[in-house]
Amino acid sequence: MEQYKIIPCTNGVGEWEISPIHETFDTRQQAEERLEELKLLKLSNEITEEVTKVLNHSYQSYISQFKDGVSDALLLGKSADVNLTSAYKQGYDFGIYLEKKMSDQEQKYADNGIGGFSE
Repeated sequence: MEQYKIIPCTNGVGEWEISPIHETFDTRQQAEERLEELKLLKLSNEITEEVTKVLNHSYQSYISQFKDGVSDALLLGKSADVNLTSAYKQGYDFGIYLEKKMSDQEQKYADNGIGGFSE
């Protein structure tokens, strides 16, 4: 963000302006109050950016652990033995649920003579 400063207004619209955005004010106090608002806005934006980075990292980590749990349930049929996070456990439980649903669906199709390989 650009560096703002209060300067005398030269275009005749007001007495003071904030450069380089050219907001004009009748009094120096109004310009100083607005400058403080701009500084707080800048700080708020910086904090928001940092919080967003942290949340994105946390979200990506959660999703990765969840996917690991789903994969272990569907592909291995057992969970990892160490460092089981809540995201992993939820993914594992979801994978077990999906495996059960797929098995039930396969059985339903088999019972009705649908699908499978023909000889």
